[in-house]
Amino acid sequence: MERNEVLEGVRNRVSFLGSSEYQLAISEVANPHDPDKVADHILERRKTYEAGKVSNNGAAMYGSREAYEQAARESDDDARRQLLGESSLLAEADALTAAAKAAQEAADQAKATLSKLWQERIALPDRIQFAQRELNAINSQLARMTDEALRAEYKQWYRELLSSGNAGSVNPLIYAAKAAVLVGADIRREVLHEEINRIEAQLLNDRKRLKQLERQLGKK
Repeated sequence: MERNEVLEGVRNRVSFLGSSEYQLAISEVANPHDPDKVADHILERRKTYEAGKVSNNGAAMYGSREAYEQAARESDDDARRQLLGESSLLAEADALTAAAKAAQEAADQAKATLSKLWQERIALPDRIQFAQRELNAINSQLARMTDEALRAEYKQWYRELLSSGNAGSVNPLIYAAKAAVLVGADIRREVLHEEINRIEAQLLNDRKRLKQLERQLGKK
């Protein structure tokens, strides 16, 4: 059988046939003029590269097109290495490939780090603004919670109650609740001051971090 006929016969049975695995097969089989023998040799050899990529239920093989293509590429690459043997060009190509892979991995890592830093950078101004609003609200609340302000508020409420003529019919629990506002003011102010300390510490850290990120990302 002519060489082209053998090649055509092998292609009919072997998907994604690589030139190197074909050349290796015809150099290893006993009868390189028999396309079935050559195809069987390649398909048997491919099993090593299909392992883990395609499934076998005992009757048939199942896998995606991408999985079969990847197995074929790996088989062809390995066949080329066998054919080239100790070629200095192959060693050089391997070194360049390894260097390119390492460079790509470093580039991917750098991009991932940059993306993470940038996401943090664009989130910080909103975080700082929210914390500042929260701090302002607490300070405003504290300004209304001085003993003088609370007493004045209570007196105003009681005067209005007296002028309405309903002071005697008010539920005692309402009086207790109003009095609790005065009695518990110190504790509430203490809690609010603790919140102020927490928010101010957060703001300090966030602003320092924002400046650090702007330096890292090259923003003046």
